Amino acid sequence: MKLSKKVVIIITAVLVLLIGGGVAYATNTPTARAECQLNLGNKYLQDGKYQEAILAFEKVIEIEPKNIPARLGLGNAYIATKEFDKAEAVLKEVIEIDQSNIPAREALFNVYMKEGNLDNANTILKGISQIDPNKDVKQFNTDLESAKAINASKASFDQGIKQMGDKQYLEAVDSFQKVIKEDTERYTDAQAKIGDCKKTFVDVTLQKAKDVALIKGHQTALDLLEQVLKVDPNNQDALKLKSDYTNTLEQIKKVQETQKTEQVNSVNNNQFTYRNTAGGYGFTINIPESWNGKYVVEEKDDSDYHFINFLYKGKFKEYIFSIATYNGSKDELGPEQIILGTKNGVLFCWSHSINMSEELHEELMPSDFSDFANKVIGSFRII
Repeated sequence: MKLSKKVVIIITAVLVLLIGGGVAYATNTPTARAECQLNLGNKYLQDGKYQEAILAFEKVIEIEPKNIPARLGLGNAYIATKEFDKAEAVLKEVIEIDQSNIPAREALFNVYMKEGNLDNANTILKGISQIDPNKDVKQFNTDLESAKAINASKASFDQGIKQMGDKQYLEAVDSFQKVIKEDTERYTDAQAKIGDCKKTFVDVTLQKAKDVALIKGHQTALDLLEQVLKVDPNNQDALKLKSDYTNTLEQIKKVQETQKTEQVNSVNNNQFTYRNTAGGYGFTINIPESWNGKYVVEEKDDSDYHFINFLYKGKFKEYIFSIATYNGSKDELGPEQIILGTKNGVLFCWSHSINMSEELHEELMPSDFSDFANKVIGSFRII
């Protein structure tokens, strides 16, 4: 039996409606919509359209809150836009949903690395190895160690900048030398600053050496020049000054040795003679013969005084008396000082101990001390 053409058309129309409705229903389910938005989000992420990707992934999560691929995609999109706090929060949510999710931990590792939070990055890396001991994490370890080195390099650079500001130039050089080549952001600048610090140190220290030499501190000046030459061994200014100051110091020492020789105290027929060619003066006094081998003479400078001290050579050195030169007014002398004479504006004065030991009295002056003092003072002659 043949169906009429009209019936066939009706049946066909009904079938089309049934099939179309089924397709429409299938493509409009939550799962289908989520999958569509996930694919769209991944495409946007791949194309670098990060804001569009974020919107697509968020729509997936609205439909399926525990959709891990969408959350991973959202985390990576936030990393790309440098919204690290948001990326960290999303990736931690993935780990809460799936404790063993390694991709989420790897992405979180990258977040911490970009933030410079190396301790947290190290913790995440340990967690990955615990979840999957066979996981190859060599590159992660390499990246982590490299980041630690860069961090240390940055700290050294910052320390060098501070020391430079505090004029601690050699310390700054040490700090800048710790900046590594891998620290491309700071290495070239650090090398330039090393040169700047060395030059400034040399210039400043050379000037210090010159200044201190002007006040006859030649040995101190030479010490400063040695510091310069450690930094710049071929510095011609430092080498010349070193030669000049060394020669000057040698000449000073020769003069001092000559003066020392000429100041040697001599006793001839109980007459003690003192000469100081640098000061252009000298004197003689008579010393009892019984003192021979029992006393020593020492010199000492004190403010405007130059003392020639006579000391008893007993168990301990003991002060007896002194003859001093004074470059001031006689009105400034104390009552215990006796003026012996003057030459070229230099006063010669006498002073003595008021507390002599019993041993000193027995050995050097069994008679009255005042009698001894009068004899010595009376024998004083300026030469």
